Amino acid sequence: MKVAIPTDDGITIAFDFENASKFLVTDVSAGKIGRRTMRTNPAVRFPVKGLRLSAPSSAYCAEIANKLSDCRVAIALLISDQMKEALERLGIEVIISSEILVDRALALFAVGALKDVRRFFESLSEEEDIVIPETPDFKDFDG
Repeated sequence: MKVAIPTDDGITIAFDFENASKFLVTDVSAGKIGRRTMRTNPAVRFPVKGLRLSAPSSAYCAEIANKLSDCRVAIALLISDQMKEALERLGIEVIISSEILVDRALALFAVGALKDVRRFFESLSEEEDIVIPETPDFKDFDG
């Protein structure tokens, strides 16, 4: 299966999925990492370092999703809801990872050990409420 990872340097995962200059597309199967190709982000027209879009348009997201349409998985650090939905409409699973190195994320994914941090945060919200005891009045403070 093909996995797409946003990157600017081929070493680290780009912080912002939509604004990465390139996507590393890799064939991954049962513990093996295969052929790698680098694809230019078709939606980034002006290579201005540090430029970030606050809310990408649906056309912008669709253009990126179409470029990655042969992939089954996209690994990201940060992705907008609009971009995530554009990928998922094409059947591309989105994994939000805390791994910052491309090779480490691929290796963990290849052996089924890459954690989707969204699942971690969702599990936190399912826990029981924590009750914090009231603070005593200052008049009761003896220190």
